[in-house]
Amino acid sequence: MILQKIVTPGNRKGCDEIYIRSSNLICKQNNLLFIPKGGNVSTDTYMNAFDIGAWKKYTDISGLLLVWKFKGQGTMKVIWEREKEGAVCLGEKLIDSRENGFDGLKYDFDNWNEMSEGLLYFIFSALEDTSLEAWFEERGGVK
Repeated sequence: MILQKIVTPGNRKGCDEIYIRSSNLICKQNNLLFIPKGGNVSTDTYMNAFDIGAWKKYTDISGLLLVWKFKGQGTMKVIWEREKEGAVCLGEKLIDSRENGFDGLKYDFDNWNEMSEGLLYFIFSALEDTSLEAWFEERGGVK
């Protein structure tokens, strides 16, 4: 089940930073990001970071996945940021739709049961023009 989609401001002007942080202009349409070659995007924002504490407090999620559907090529970093420890890269992967197609990839937070607080997000750096959508979804059954 999809828990949280990465959302974009669409045509709203002047509020991009609350949704997406970007090194250069990206196009956003229907929650699909178009990132030009050389562009970077981060979802460490109010609207798109996944708040571990809130989800643990109000739900009984037993596992978590981050899913990407994309066309293009780039480097994906998955980040866990906590107040005292700061940001830690949980994984980094070169993703290429010529190898994976637009069906996408999943990152499994296999340490979900050990996580109690902090934010999860990703940083993507485009090596070629890329279209990307992403979401967090539940893995497995009820704990």
